[in-house]
Amino acid sequence: MRARINLLLALLGGWCACPRDAAADVVRSPAIAEHEWEFEQEGIATTHDKNPDNAGAQTFEAAIGYGATAWWKTEVETEFARAAGPDAPPLHYASFNWLNTIQLAEPGEYWIDPGLFFEADFANDHDAANNVIFGVIGAKQIGDVLSTVNLFGHKEYGNNAAPITGFAYSDQTKYLWKPWLSPGFEIFGDTDGQTDFQNQQLAIGPGIFGRLPPWFGDGRALGYEVSYLFGATRASPDQAVRWKLEYEFFF
Repeated sequence: MRARINLLLALLGGWCACPRDAAADVVRSPAIAEHEWEFEQEGIATTHDKNPDNAGAQTFEAAIGYGATAWWKTEVETEFARAAGPDAPPLHYASFNWLNTIQLAEPGEYWIDPGLFFEADFANDHDAANNVIFGVIGAKQIGDVLSTVNLFGHKEYGNNAAPITGFAYSDQTKYLWKPWLSPGFEIFGDTDGQTDFQNQQLAIGPGIFGRLPPWFGDGRALGYEVSYLFGATRASPDQAVRWKLEYEFFF
């Protein structure tokens, strides 16, 4: 435990060398497989909104992750984004991100499986603010139902940085029906530093999740997540689709 805390402090020491409009666009798991490699492609795109200022937002990310130890996974990620609104620039390279997940206990060791998460985002545009994201992860399985919760704070710094600190929260709850198909739902919220709830981000919707190991041989799997999200506040897009594809293997 002490080694994990020391590593976390070292990561926090580098936060001032760290854009992202949304602090949470995927629910992070505390579970880590040592020496496992992951190739990921994920994204979220607005599909409909009656307010043109909320329409058209897109985020596409590609990442490589590695379970460096039994309790630490690190990832590097490139992000392409388009902001919402009719006058926003087209989809463009937005940032390079460094992500770290720390598993604090063995699965089932405590009432809830705990973890920590730290992310540093380096903006491509020198006039844009950088971002740091940090928080806790918790996962709990009761019978065939698995729920994973993320509670993250995020803060901009550098050029044109907003003085506020945002709080992002997310949940993925799924019924573990089959390894290749688990239906469920997701919740994504972000205060964005706003005190008025209607000016904050909140989206809820159904999803399907799974892994397809038989098609790829031993030690390899293709994981997928797809959810359709409905905005619950006026600041949130009316409808959006979120996806994630992940190829896992040991090398």
